[in-house]
Amino acid sequence: SVGVPWTVEGATVRSALNEPYVAIVDIQTELHGIDPLELLGSKASVTLRRGLTENVYGGIVSSVRIRHDHDE
Repeated sequence: SVGVPWTVEGATVRSALNEPYVAIVDIQTELHGIDPLELLGSKASVTLRRGLTENVYGGIVSSVRIRHDHDE
């Protein structure tokens, strides 16, 4: 799953003084047969842009929650 084109569907970032930030990122891919659990422990970065402001958050994937959507 590393190197797979993932699309960010949403993100929430929480930060506080003297605390590590936590980012919860909802991602999806159009590819079938991909195991998102392979992302655990891998490096990741997300760039959030709003207007002229850009914030880049980098870290390690520490948890994965799989949600299945079926359009059938």
